[in-house]
Amino acid sequence: MMRKINKKILSLILVISGTSGLSACQLAKEESKFDANENLRGAFITFKADGEEDTYDDVDKKYYGTFGENLFDKDIKKYNFGDLDGYAIFLNEEGEGEDKIQGAACDSVFQNVNYALSVNSEENAKEIITTTEESLPEPDVNITSEESKISATIYVTSKFNGIVTANPIIKEGNKYYTIREGNSFYVGNESPGAQSISASSDSKTTNDSRTKSEKFTYTISVEAVDELKSIRIKEMSSNDTLISTKDIVHKDDDYEFKMSKNAAYIIVEETCVDNKGKEIVKRTIYDRDKIDNESTNHLCNYANEKGIVIPKNLYIKK
Repeated sequence: MMRKINKKILSLILVISGTSGLSACQLAKEESKFDANENLRGAFITFKADGEEDTYDDVDKKYYGTFGENLFDKDIKKYNFGDLDGYAIFLNEEGEGEDKIQGAACDSVFQNVNYALSVNSEENAKEIITTTEESLPEPDVNITSEESKISATIYVTSKFNGIVTANPIIKEGNKYYTIREGNSFYVGNESPGAQSISASSDSKTTNDSRTKSEKFTYTISVEAVDELKSIRIKEMSSNDTLISTKDIVHKDDDYEFKMSKNAAYIIVEETCVDNKGKEIVKRTIYDRDKIDNESTNHLCNYANEKGIVIPKNLYIKK
């Protein structure tokens, strides 16, 4: 089954012990310029197409997030960092002490999202890796170190040629901000393969005479895909006879297609344009017997006018 896009945020909830401490961030540069109470928590991805003018302020300006304190209850797509045009993915933390929770939050442009947590205690080590919205077991209260990792992929089409930048998202007390001095690389027809960018931070916390180290790392990959132009569904009988054909037009984030009772399987046909401008057709088959009781999701990689893929859901029901 293909992955469903979360209409709000991808929130991976974890109850942990301890309080936030002081730290310094290292962002692939010789010296950190962040204050002691600031922590790297993610990336704000911006795109600058060839020939596009840069109209934003200087790189040292802090662009604060506009969301409220309880991020997990809100739709992250409504939130921006100042007037910057881009997409956020970061590790969000709320609460204090035993009530502290943390999880990954991201815009729907990110695909293949993975959140991993490694916990070491005085007695043993645990590693928790999940990409689903579920409560995770509480780690040992005697933890000595934690390592959180977020990784995700953004897809672009051949329409986009320009600079991709991963600007750091910094947690400053209970606030988050980004600054325009991230790591960049060029994406275009000359570089069709996937490219990745990463950054990490380390910190130490002392509580009740116990010292705990924390590390956070994000990795963002950008990969070129064929440009999706249109989608058509063909319903087929058990003897491979065509029953009906329907063109799919997404008017919002989701589209639901219910199979006819006499349809044994459907074919999802996607007409695309590759990076050489050639029109191609991709076909995916969904058998009625393999569709679960609720629905199966086909991810549709539509792109915006800049060539950045903003995927949408096609729910298939029987």
